[in-house]
Amino acid sequence: MQGEGSKVGKVLVIDDELFFREMIKDTLIEGGFDVVTAEDGEEGVAKYKELLPDVVISDLIMPKKGGVSTCTDISAYAKEVGEDPVIVLLTSMFKEDAHEHDSPEMGSTIHMPKKTKPIDILIMIEQLYNRKLSREGVL
Repeated sequence: MQGEGSKVGKVLVIDDELFFREMIKDTLIEGGFDVVTAEDGEEGVAKYKELLPDVVISDLIMPKKGGVSTCTDISAYAKEVGEDPVIVLLTSMFKEDAHEHDSPEMGSTIHMPKKTKPIDILIMIEQLYNRKLSREGVL
């Protein structure tokens, strides 16, 4: 779905549920994103530091390191190295629609219920990524 000639964004999907992780990965790839995955927060933080993706999508409840700690650690590291990734926190605990906060809550400014349809997640990620590129003067 990304426009032809547009910068391809890299997305890191962090979730301990293989089915959900692969479903989101496949949807984002079909939408034109490069996607890498991690199965827990520790692996997710390590992959973020290695690859510096544009967007991070993290589950809230995971083994080894939960989503709040994962998002907070990624955000802190990103600031250290001059990056500003879009960080989205997904969980089945959120019942309302996806929403954005002015300042980070639970490690992320974007909170989205895990029940959100994959195509709607893709649309949201495209919008957030394009906004990021616009802020950076790329678009």
